[in-house]
Amino acid sequence: MKEKMHFIEIAFGSLTESFSELQIAQDMGYITENELNNLRPQFSHVAKILSGLRKSYMDSITPKP
Repeated sequence: MKEKMHFIEIAFGSLTESFSELQIAQDMGYITENELNNLRPQFSHVAKILSGLRKSYMDSITPKP
């Protein structure tokens, strides 16, 4: 389970790094603000999925009283 948690953390870091790179691309004029804003919901959706997956794994490894 620890390996899965680590993988999810890496995936989340990669997601945020990718969005940061897109923000830089927008700042440099490679993509428009509208294009960046169109991608934002997709990044949020993936972040929610990763969060849910992380919570699910945490719940499964946390001892129940």
